[in-house]
Amino acid sequence: MTVRAAKVTAPGTVELVSIEDPPAPGPGEVCLELIACGICGSNLHHLNHPELIGADRRDNPGALGHEAAARVVGTGEGVTTHAVGDLVALEPQLAAACGACEGCGTGMTWFCRHPRTLPVWGLADRFVVRVQGAWRLPAGLNPLVATLMEPMGCSVHAIRATALCAERLDDLSGVRVAVLGAGATGLLAVAAARYLGAAEIVCVARHDHQAALAKSMGADRVLRDRDEDLVTELTAFAPDLVVECVGGRAETIDLAVRVAAVRGEISVLGLFDFPQPVDARSAFKRELRMVFPVVYGQVRGRHDYEIAAELLNSGDLPVADLITHRFELADVQRAYAVAGAKSGGVVRAVVARTAADMTP
Repeated sequence: MTVRAAKVTAPGTVELVSIEDPPAPGPGEVCLELIACGICGSNLHHLNHPELIGADRRDNPGALGHEAAARVVGTGEGVTTHAVGDLVALEPQLAAACGACEGCGTGMTWFCRHPRTLPVWGLADRFVVRVQGAWRLPAGLNPLVATLMEPMGCSVHAIRATALCAERLDDLSGVRVAVLGAGATGLLAVAAARYLGAAEIVCVARHDHQAALAKSMGADRVLRDRDEDLVTELTAFAPDLVVECVGGRAETIDLAVRVAAVRGEISVLGLFDFPQPVDARSAFKRELRMVFPVVYGQVRGRHDYEIAAELLNSGDLPVADLITHRFELADVQRAYAVAGAKSGGVVRAVVARTAADMTP
């Protein structure tokens, strides 16, 4: 018996291929059946940059899909926390971690010394992972919205990883936050800052639809990235925390350093294509701090996914509006084309296993 899986078969080419059905889950494992999976920026990098194909030590070359919501269809020996029928979100680092090394012991499984290579990821009909990597959804959370759990975890972690947030024990009361970029990552960072109690949030957006969504996610003010007075306005705002969410080839690290408040902090969440220059003299004069957060994990006794799940399920923000495009797994090639084009108002494209899974 075979199942379908989306894989990068050549630079710029994603195909739906047939692979062997995964074996029955072993001790401490669960078998998951896909409901839906988002297409993230790292997947697009994976697709378009040949040097990245197969470079992730956790991935089988070409495997795609980290933002998955699924249902449990099988459990292995010793699994008592999950049952067949449970709805879960994939926590990719826990899914592939060894669970025994120093990195796993600290709760930051990105630094696992002995990660497993999984044959497929979330863009497949079925897949088997460690039970710890199947994060049970809170009652009432729509599985399509749960595809945002992974990127929401990244944005939550980008704020919680800062010294500023640690000093305040995750309470941003009184803190001014500027978010540079209003793609899915930036919009989720706005939502995270609002949920953690930021006093005022300014978001810098490029497109009209992004600006509207930034307001709905909790931004008090939205500036446009091509405004002539952008630097002047951000400098006057004097953000205590700047969250950079653009990456690529943008000059947003330089912008963050120029506008951060005295003794402010910069969290660099965007992935850049090339090494970035930093105006160290300007940063020195204002005693700025800069952090480069890595995905998500356990911080101060709480996993970032806990906060992400609470936020997504709270009903306080219209997070479902970020899912702008839906496709069936059979149409994964078109899904990637639309997601990569960044046109037509796309914010997050989601791929569902079947048409029936598009509106569970």
